[in-house]
Amino acid sequence: MIVKSNANEYLLIGKKGELYNKGRSTFSFLFPGINATIVPATEQKTSFSLTQESEDGISLGFKGIVIYHIEYPEVTALKFDFNSKNGIFDLNDMINEICYCEIRDKVSHMTMNRCIHERKTTLSQSLKDKLQEISYRSEINKGWGIQIDIVQISQVYIVEEEIKKQLESELRNQLKINCEISDIETKSQLKKVIFDLDIKEKDEFLQNEKKEIEFLQQKLKIQKQKTDYYFDESLLKLKLEQRLDIEKTKLLNEKQKLLLEHEKILLKDKIVNEKLIKEYNLIKNENNMIFKRSKFEIKKQKLEIKQKTVLYKSLGTLFNNATLTNLDKNIGFDLITQHLLSNFNNVVLDNKL
Repeated sequence: MIVKSNANEYLLIGKKGELYNKGRSTFSFLFPGINATIVPATEQKTSFSLTQESEDGISLGFKGIVIYHIEYPEVTALKFDFNSKNGIFDLNDMINEICYCEIRDKVSHMTMNRCIHERKTTLSQSLKDKLQEISYRSEINKGWGIQIDIVQISQVYIVEEEIKKQLESELRNQLKINCEISDIETKSQLKKVIFDLDIKEKDEFLQNEKKEIEFLQQKLKIQKQKTDYYFDESLLKLKLEQRLDIEKTKLLNEKQKLLLEHEKILLKDKIVNEKLIKEYNLIKNENNMIFKRSKFEIKKQKLEIKQKTVLYKSLGTLFNNATLTNLDKNIGFDLITQHLLSNFNNVVLDNKL
């Protein structure tokens, strides 16, 4: 008798109390005293489903799958009967029982939220570790001769509809609250961005104002040099710097009053500028008056000199063209008059001469 195995089957031969794996796609002659067993080599899948209460007393349903393959068929055949075609079913039942026990033990120490959120991590990994521990093959422990490929808890659900609806309602409310919180945070961030932009704009404005003030200081300095007007520039500069420091402090500490403070600064600057303009106009008018007065005095002095020259010339003609310039330097006009009176027997001269 000849026994054959396909490409997806192992051919096992039992002889003298030992099992030998002939491999796949092979055949063997069955002599007297020799038995043959066919073990599937393809991947096998089994699914499980159970209900278990969590640590917080909520009944949860669990569904999952286990995918494995037989790696050591000679070990597996010793533990499960494949001749009756129930070997795979028995193996799947044993795997399912292990899954039931392990899940019940883990879930009883976990809350509902943990079971739902950690189904693909904690629960699935714990289940896989347990199955690999049982199926592990070593010199001491022969195991089941299988290799676990995939263990996955695909679904965790709430069994009681009333609790499910309540939790779904709470979840919707929580999502709504989270949405509202997110909207509030978004609006808050938007306001912060707008406020930061406004602060930046105000800061740039203050910088420009500072530059303009510096320009006005320079202009006032030039005007001071032209008009010889004394103005305590260092004091003005100190006041302006202190004002800028005050405005910056108010900008940081009283953000909502920034616009009002800025308007106050503009008003104060306007008053200062108007005051300076008025003072400048007063100084200019005073300078014009001084200039006119000086011009008048010079003109008056010129007229007096001219009158004296005409007088001296007339006197020179009277005294036979005598020059009286040196006489003017040595004696005054009164002495000349006295001399003339003595020579002309106290004759009164006309004042116009």
